[in-house]
Amino acid sequence: MRKRYGSAENKPNDDDDGNLHTHINRNSIHSVPFYAGIAVLISLGLLYGLVDIIDNILPTPLTISDEKDYPDSFIAERAINDLDELTKIGPRITGGYENEFIAVNFLERRIYNIIQHAHPNQKIELDLQLVSGAYNLDLLLVDQINVYANVQNVVVKLHGKNDSTNSVLINSHFDSVPTSPGGSDDGINVAAMLEILRKMSKSPLRPTHNVIFLFNGAEETPLQAAHGFITQHKWANGTKVVVNLEACGAGGKIILFQSGPDTPWIMKYYSRVPHPYGQAAGEEIFQTGWIPSDTDFRIFRDYGGLVGVDMAFYKNGYRYHTKYDDFEHIPHGSYQHVGDNTLSLIKDLADAPEVENPVPTPGKMVYFDVLGWFMVSYTTTTAVILNLVTVFVSVSTFVYSAADFKLKCTKSTFKYLGVTLAGILGSWLTAGFTVCAIAYFLDLTSCTMSWYANPWMIFGLYMLPTVALSGCFLFLINHDKISSNIKCHVQAHVVRLIWTVILLVGTILKIRTMYALLVPVLFHSLAFIVIHGLRWQHTVRKWQVALITLIRDAKYFFASLAVIFVVFLVVALTPLGFPYRGNPDSPAPQRQWLLHTKRLFHNEEGVVEKTDAGIFFLNLDRNSPRILKNYIKDLNKAKPLEEDCKNYLLCGLPLSHAKMVQVMHLSTWIPANQPILPEQMSFTYNSKEQINSTTIRYNVTLSGSDRLAIYLVPKKDMKLVRISLIESLVQSNFWYNDRQLYFILFTYGRDPADLSFTFDVEVPEGYNGTTVDVAATAKYVHDKKFVKTPYYLSLIRQFPDWADVTPWLGVYSSYVL
Repeated sequence: MRKRYGSAENKPNDDDDGNLHTHINRNSIHSVPFYAGIAVLISLGLLYGLVDIIDNILPTPLTISDEKDYPDSFIAERAINDLDELTKIGPRITGGYENEFIAVNFLERRIYNIIQHAHPNQKIELDLQLVSGAYNLDLLLVDQINVYANVQNVVVKLHGKNDSTNSVLINSHFDSVPTSPGGSDDGINVAAMLEILRKMSKSPLRPTHNVIFLFNGAEETPLQAAHGFITQHKWANGTKVVVNLEACGAGGKIILFQSGPDTPWIMKYYSRVPHPYGQAAGEEIFQTGWIPSDTDFRIFRDYGGLVGVDMAFYKNGYRYHTKYDDFEHIPHGSYQHVGDNTLSLIKDLADAPEVENPVPTPGKMVYFDVLGWFMVSYTTTTAVILNLVTVFVSVSTFVYSAADFKLKCTKSTFKYLGVTLAGILGSWLTAGFTVCAIAYFLDLTSCTMSWYANPWMIFGLYMLPTVALSGCFLFLINHDKISSNIKCHVQAHVVRLIWTVILLVGTILKIRTMYALLVPVLFHSLAFIVIHGLRWQHTVRKWQVALITLIRDAKYFFASLAVIFVVFLVVALTPLGFPYRGNPDSPAPQRQWLLHTKRLFHNEEGVVEKTDAGIFFLNLDRNSPRILKNYIKDLNKAKPLEEDCKNYLLCGLPLSHAKMVQVMHLSTWIPANQPILPEQMSFTYNSKEQINSTTIRYNVTLSGSDRLAIYLVPKKDMKLVRISLIESLVQSNFWYNDRQLYFILFTYGRDPADLSFTFDVEVPEGYNGTTVDVAATAKYVHDKKFVKTPYYLSLIRQFPDWADVTPWLGVYSSYVL
């Protein structure tokens, strides 16, 4: 049955080529007023707000008095009390008294109390592990050798039935970064694990498999205590599945963001939790290795062969690793959310037959929750099939539509399709160029990152322009002379279907695109903006394409968007667009990492040829240090680091870990007086031995702090072939000034230790000169153990209240061996 048209002006007719002409009347019954487009965008914004509201709804926290009515449920009040006592300890830094003694004692007391009141049918053991070791770790694709000594784990084993040899592991860490009380990272999860242990200990029934509770004391160092457990602890053998609890924010809901690998059956159990909440996108990003941080899940997966899930708090990311990650600002519903989900999951996994008889399935899982009501999950193989089916249906619909309207394969028709395709791709490029241009303009005007404290600014500054300009691009394409060759009804349909085909084929290649394009630039603010702008454009694309061919007086639609954009731009250029806040209830701090550093440079004879000192600023965002110059007068005395980067290993800076290598060239150095060091760093060159005609072995020792590092850079035409700290040396993938660089990080925990090792350098036959440049560094991070100079204190006091300052002391000393 043929469709009718609103007026004679829209009546189709055939030309000599058999093409269809349509005389378009923009005031036909099929058109809509311009404000309908605005209404669509407002509706999408309101929908976003509704989802955000739902996202912030937390379960009602249960109190101890509720336990009589909910005897098997997680009781949030007890977890709240435990976290209150834990955070009162203050920052719990690996190697510090608060972490190694007070926090461990707190956990011991709580666990012994649980064991004392456990059901007689349960068998529970407590073990304190003091462990040392070393392993390779790459962060941001920069390798480092991670060495640790005397770090601690508090480990509890809830035995399963019939002396089971299979175990489910649940892990969190009780240490924190310096200056942070670690309320969410990771104190709330420690408290949740204690309550889960209480609940399971009260049950008269043992689980089928053992459940091991690992409270690890060195995660921030990074990831060292987890390695010590999974590679050396007596209970690690037989552990099959891990549930790792983490935080990259504070409060809110705990989200599932990693699963597997290759274990779709785990999602069957996670889908049963009371408040399912997860997205596979985080897994795709984290498992690339490009993220500038990681979790213990990686260690359990890579060094223990475990499968499982990784869950983390992510709300209020501004509080992450700052003084604002405290006890007072964690909603009580957050305890109930993590407790309900984790208790349910652990109970199910502890009885899961797949733990004993795993069924590995190649491929990853696609999963997402629907407003926290239920979980949707399927394998990537299923995703590919669904996408191919959708593409087939879309193409078939297009072919049917073309046949129904008797379109012929003429030059004019193909020209229209080509122009339409070009318009769609061009609109995407236009959107990308637009957000880059806006970000560049704001950067030039020193107003960049205005969205940081005010996330709603992203909509007006970046997302709205992508919609407007790409929509304008498509509008022009769909209203030229060529569009008159096809019926008005078909125009929007054809455009929409072509875009759908492109979009769905692109989905099949999503993982490859994530690895190759998006992830490497994800951490730069400009890339953040571009990605969010394009995501918003993608969200409104289907509405947008349909509206373009229907809106009458479209100039008013685009003009309205332009006015809104200008308003947001003006706000960004005024103090209202300032990117930081120091309000404790809604902070948006600029993180500042400082080291008052002593530097010594030795020549080939081992004699100090130069010494100096200064304040090392590691600039962590786009506005550092520019935005601070109005507050800190001595920033005007900053010295460029270009020459130091040419002459000294890693610019003569005491870096804390290898991932800092990526941003060290952005650092600031202010010359200053010598720091007052709590203890002196000592580098001892013990011996040099000729192993054979082409190999020289060096024996060295480094001491003086619980945070040490060594950089080793063989000279040209020489090669580092062995380091005694690890069984096999992975050739470094990082090159510094055209030479391979090896980064060795060392941390000790409860008891002091030195870093001693040997390394072998391969040299040309008969060579007996210098072979390697070495730099040794020490960091002093325990604020209660060192004294700041009056100058350093004065500098720190100059920071505004919106800056979160981490002030350390450091030493850098270079040698030629």
